[in-house]
This record gives sequence, C-alpha cells and structure tokens, in this order.
Amino acid sequence: MCLVATTGHMAGDSAGRFAAQHGLPDQNPALAKEKLSIALAPLGREGIAPKDAVRRLQEIVSACDVCILKTAEGLSNGLRRLEELRGAVLSRMGATDPHYLMKAREAQAMAMLTDFTLRASLLREESRAGHFRADFPRRDNSHWLKWIVIRREGGRAVFDTRPVPLGSYKVQPGPCYMDNFHFPTATQV
Repeated sequence: MCLVATTGHMAGDSAGRFAAQHGLPDQNPALAKEKLSIALAPLGREGIAPKDAVRRLQEIVSACDVCILKTAEGLSNGLRRLEELRGAVLSRMGATDPHYLMKAREAQAMAMLTDFTLRASLLREESRAGHFRADFPRRDNSHWLKWIVIRREGGRAVFDTRPVPLGSYKVQPGPCYMDNFHFPTATQV
C-alpha cells in the first residue's frame, strides 16, 4: 500500500503541475466527486468477489470460438456474454477493504480490455500471426495491412484503422513466422 500511495501521490502531483503549466481548464469539482464516488462504490459493500468476476471473464475469453478458432458468431456471443457480466456481476462487486477495491478495479479494467479485444478481433476479417479467424482463414494484406486504433469519443470507444506505414520503415520487414505454417480452411475446422 505504501508504494501505491506514494506513486499515486506522485502521479497526481505531476498531473496537477502539467495541467497548470499547459493552461488546461479548471477541473469540475462536482464531476471529480461523482467519479470518485463511482470508483469507491464497491468499498465496504457486500457483493460479488472480484475473483469471481475474473473467473467469469476468463470463461468468456477462453471459449474456442473466441480465443483459438475465432468466428464472427463466437466473438459476437462473447460480447453479449460480456454485457451480461457487466450488468449481473461487475456492477455488483463488493470490496471489504482497499486491497479488494483495487482487485475490483482490476476486474473492471480486464472487462474493458476484453471488450476491446473482442471488438478488434471481430473487426479484423482475416488471419494474421496469432489472430486466427476460422471464417477468414487467410491473411489479407490488400485490405488488412492496418493497425486497429481505439480512441475515446463522447465517452465511448471508437475503433478505426490506419495503414501500417511500411514505406517509412528504415528496416523493411521480411517474411514472418506465420509464412511458415498453414491455417486450416473453414471446412477443415
């Protein structure tokens, strides 16, 4: 806790100095109080243990059609299950002390990353490196030699793509390890 308190204080102090030096607008104390209330909500509340939420997240991401042989149907089902988990479990987590509050916040962060991973996997309609889509078993450089970029817009995550700027790389990539093995076709899966 000492390390967390110390580094948290240092980060807050640095953020305040940065805001002051760069002329950022004054913060809204009412909004800050609301955000703090949301962050601390599980503390002292009886509820679902964070470890149980994490276990449920693991079940979602470890499903074969989400993790190994990804399909649009499997990824969509994973997103649906994640939304159910958010409503039924994550919103009802409890934390008996600051340690378990941290664990609850970690579980919420894992849910956000799970959401991002599922949505990005659903968006990328090809197979590349460790990302295998059974319904799109081939690499598709003509359409998918791109990065998937996630940004926050209006309080929600927005997914875009950007071409990988290979022309600007001083060292051009050669064949990659995925060129040495063959993915099964959808009929072989």
